[in-house]
Amino acid sequence: MPGSWELIAARDKRILVAIIVPPDLAVTMDFAQNIRNLQLPPGSDFMRMAGLPWGPARNQCAKTALEQGYHLAFLDADIRVPPDAYLRLLETGLDLVGGLYFQRFYPYMPVCFNEGRDDKGNTIKIPVTGWKPGDIFPATFVPSGLTLYRRRLLEAMFARYQSPFTWGVDVVPVIEPEGIQAAPFSE
Repeated sequence: MPGSWELIAARDKRILVAIIVPPDLAVTMDFAQNIRNLQLPPGSDFMRMAGLPWGPARNQCAKTALEQGYHLAFLDADIRVPPDAYLRLLETGLDLVGGLYFQRFYPYMPVCFNEGRDDKGNTIKIPVTGWKPGDIFPATFVPSGLTLYRRRLLEAMFARYQSPFTWGVDVVPVIEPEGIQAAPFSE
């Protein structure tokens, strides 16, 4: 029988894996097999989110994870991950960490980027290069499809905004506390 400190330690590692289903509600048998093989900390759970635009779906998952005391992990229904993917992300100790996956179309490049500027000074995405499997590297733009958000990050992030769980549209303007409107964003 585990002691109380072991139960508390196990509770602090629980992950809510939010499965975001595409608007056509299609989930393949291949993906279902992937889910059955996932290794997660004790007490972890799954949440299937379908029928909402991407941003509101992810916001609802974040709200649920906060209310129920989980770290939040996203898993889009169109990608496959190694069975220990979330354990490895949790082991990094980072507040926000994403697993690397690739576009499903040519040129099959990794879908994480850093920020750069074009000749006119516009912000552009620059593919991250020079990595090896197992590397941890910084990236400015990371897709949400395979990410882990520690609970403390969610708490800090949503404490900053008065109404973080906005419904109605997928891309909404955000007013910073200083009264400045930030660029609209999704997810």
